[in-house]
Amino acid sequence: MDHLITHVVICEENRTRAELYALWLDPADVEIAVTAREATEAVHEATAVVVLDQGFAGEKTRRLLSVLRSKSPLCRVLETRERSAPFPALGLDHRLGKPVFEAELTELVDTLLLRANYHLVLRLYYQTTAPLLSLQHLAEPSEGERERRATLERRADRLKEIIRAYQTEMSEGDIAAVKDAVNYTPVREARDSDTELSSKYRPEKCSRCREPWEGDGGTKVTKLGAYVWRCGNCGHVQMRADPSHQDVGKFRR
Repeated sequence: MDHLITHVVICEENRTRAELYALWLDPADVEIAVTAREATEAVHEATAVVVLDQGFAGEKTRRLLSVLRSKSPLCRVLETRERSAPFPALGLDHRLGKPVFEAELTELVDTLLLRANYHLVLRLYYQTTAPLLSLQHLAEPSEGERERRATLERRADRLKEIIRAYQTEMSEGDIAAVKDAVNYTPVREARDSDTELSSKYRPEKCSRCREPWEGDGGTKVTKLGAYVWRCGNCGHVQMRADPSHQDVGKFRR
């Protein structure tokens, strides 16, 4: 399927090897960086995947990764490394032992492109539904507010279709990995404190079907991510906006 973002940056000091990787990864939008400075210049907010050689930045790898992720929070990092090398805790998405073969590289990059784009679409959906929730609760909306609501509803419906399309292409493990990234915290078993926090921010009822959530005789609700829930009655996904959420970028229909 067509992706919203396809930018891949190959961070590899050996230009011949980097150009071979780029050839394999065609038709993605591939850019090569042979120095740390070129890497920081190449990565931007629409970068989906970084293919990073383990020895690319030497002892400054952790700092380089921090810079790259700050410029592109959506990007997934695939490290190429010697099979006998140690595994530093850098929070990488995948590792690929050398020698690198075409089939392995293209398969992993395709997987990470799916994850990055699915993450982007989820963020765009939450970005759309947050203001939509406010408009849906207006008792007497103005004409401009009704038009804005209709526009957001069309955009949300379109994004839901894209989300479903991505889900059919992804494994359960890949979907769980993106959910983890959306939450910004590792996936773990719920504790009593988690339940209390979830209840604190969870809306009392569904904004679409108006069914009350949980409680005595209430509808079951599923928490999908930070401040995001799915109604067990009608399947509607809604979000209670958190002021710390940041926009990923502009989305135009």
